[in-house]
Amino acid sequence: MPRTAKHNHDHNHKVNIDHLIASVQKMANERGERMTDVRRDVLMALSLLKEPRGAYQILADINKKRTVKLSAMSLYRTLDFLIEIGVVIKLESHNTYQLCGERGHNHSHLIMICDVCGEARDVNDSSASKTLLNLARKHSHVLSHHVVELHGSCVDCKV
Repeated sequence: MPRTAKHNHDHNHKVNIDHLIASVQKMANERGERMTDVRRDVLMALSLLKEPRGAYQILADINKKRTVKLSAMSLYRTLDFLIEIGVVIKLESHNTYQLCGERGHNHSHLIMICDVCGEARDVNDSSASKTLLNLARKHSHVLSHHVVELHGSCVDCKV
């Protein structure tokens, strides 16, 4: 887990929640599924995060606002669905979740993770993605997506 930052800074993660919900609703409809209250609540909770959070932290945030408590199993099913459609990223090294910067499936993620403040920035770099796709092809592997985590410190926390 990240250490506590020596200073406060805001990485300005603003999400248009209405646009996000409409986008997920469209993707769910295309799959013959519905936009449920649980999915909406999870998206809302994720949209408010300034840094990636663990599932139980997300669950606690959601359950503060619900009259009928959400179970951990329902949260994990919802997170799996949102990962599958390309709206959420799981950061394996910290076992945390965050919204994806680029919506939809079949794309790649290069995540710059600050080990000081915990910021995780999804960087779109087509040349790096092409390199990884070519590497996969070279080894007769069909790559559907990838998440590459790059650890260090952000410019605000640079030591």
